[in-house]
Amino acid sequence: MSSQRSNWRERLFVNPSRMELELAAKLESSGIQYQTQFINESNCMKAEELSEKQDEVVACLGYFDMNVVADIRPNPGSLYVHSSSEPYNEEMILDTKRLQNWISFLKMKLSQSHASGHASGNDITRMIRRIKPKSVFPIHTEFPGSFEGIAKRVVTVEPAISPSGTIRVGL
Repeated sequence: MSSQRSNWRERLFVNPSRMELELAAKLESSGIQYQTQFINESNCMKAEELSEKQDEVVACLGYFDMNVVADIRPNPGSLYVHSSSEPYNEEMILDTKRLQNWISFLKMKLSQSHASGHASGNDITRMIRRIKPKSVFPIHTEFPGSFEGIAKRVVTVEPAISPSGTIRVGL
């Protein structure tokens, strides 16, 4: 572990959207606490405050926080970095389209940065073409057949469960 790691309390929290604050007030009037424990923290800013400091702050807000992004009212041309894997199933494709619609509506720029720890499909394809291995063994993929025609030989690896319950990888 690095000694450079920041304390989580030093990080910036963005308050819930106006709608969530109204919901929180209604719930709290009924004795139910809802995310308001952060509102008075020194490292917490309301969307309106963040809007005034857009050139000074980097906010970490995900796909499900787009209502908060809208409340911030980002300046036209602001950059939204989507730091996640490319969509690989129907649900993710729909989520990506919704995100692109939000980004377009807010007049922001979108930058995709694959950050899952896995290489993207295009990166793997380029690597196979450059290295030209004799065989490719696709592991941890939903589409092992997608390597056919790219590599000389594709060997499908099937997981096997031994009688003791351990998972082994077998060819």
